[in-house]
Amino acid sequence: MAHHFQPVATTLSLALLVTACATLDEGECRSGDWRRLGYVDGLKGYAKSRLADHDKACARYGVLPDPNAWQLGYIEGQMRYCTARSGYEQGRDGNGYADVCPPDTDAAFRPAWEDGRRVAALLDTLEQTGGRLREIAETLAEDDRRSAVYVDAAREGREPPERPVLLSRGERRALDREYDRLAVDYERVQAELAELDATLSVRHGAPPLQPVLRNF
Repeated sequence: MAHHFQPVATTLSLALLVTACATLDEGECRSGDWRRLGYVDGLKGYAKSRLADHDKACARYGVLPDPNAWQLGYIEGQMRYCTARSGYEQGRDGNGYADVCPPDTDAAFRPAWEDGRRVAALLDTLEQTGGRLREIAETLAEDDRRSAVYVDAAREGREPPERPVLLSRGERRALDREYDRLAVDYERVQAELAELDATLSVRHGAPPLQPVLRNF
């Protein structure tokens, strides 16, 4: 399945590791499906300490985890997580890595994850640039709207509203120049992103991102 571009967090916090937290509710604790829970935890790249968090979460209900079943599931999920394709997709999606893969699979996962981080950084740059372009476009459009309302009222002989505070010519020129510069930057990063992801997706056996559509 092809991936869509998604906004990345304002600051790409890739240094953050996958953190463990107790998230099981009473129903999950009492289900006894510890192998499935272990599989999901391994597939999501959680550390083995995740089981201790489940233990804490379920203690309030008087339920103890089945560590053997959880461990079996965890290993199965981790085998699917610790691949080059998964590493690339995890990095590209802006997810951290908690150093959970055994050395033999880490050798494939980590370089792919680092490649994915390169793509994620470009995605973040693209999102921030696009956001600023939209902001400038909205500022200029609102300035035009306020000016038009005032001028139309005067032309039609109606009592005009209070004279609006408009951008000066210098301010508009500055915004126009910034917009043009950022639009060029956006196109450059967009092309760089598409080229890099196309190359790295093939290298790591992952589906490429779908082309990003301008929305400014």
